[in-house]
Amino acid sequence: MPELTQQCTPPPSPPEHAVSPPVIDPERWEDFPCFREIFLVMFTDARANEAMRRFGHLQYEMVIETWGQWPDHREGIFPAEMRAAVADLRHVQRHLRYVLEWAGGGTTYSPLGMAYSRLARDCGGEVEEIAAAIEAAMADPRGTIERHRVLLDAAAGLRPREVADARQS
Repeated sequence: MPELTQQCTPPPSPPEHAVSPPVIDPERWEDFPCFREIFLVMFTDARANEAMRRFGHLQYEMVIETWGQWPDHREGIFPAEMRAAVADLRHVQRHLRYVLEWAGGGTTYSPLGMAYSRLARDCGGEVEEIAAAIEAAMADPRGTIERHRVLLDAAAGLRPREVADARQS
């Protein structure tokens, strides 16, 4: 079959520049449902990147279409969603540490690159604190409910003693 090889279309030339991750509006978070940007950044060819994004949308739509046929989470959807968010935060936390380690691995970077690595260190710590706060709240449901009540009471202008007096009457 050597005659087929001569008739094949050569692959297109790779693009000159890598595609960059998009700026994501938090209000449109569902437009980016499947793959983390940390993963998609590895697909630097715009065509491959777009194909992965479309594939992710297809997977998401398939899951949504069959959602009611799957078993329910034992703990309920809201705790499961929170645990999933913590897992993603932990992933981002470790990725930021990886950026910092990579920058500290002996490679010479620009002043901007070093500034970004320090930012990764600082933000990684903040992401860790957010994840830990969610985990702590989920580990203590009663305390979380009580703290929520106190916040609601404060928003209504009630002080804790007034709340206790009102509950006793």
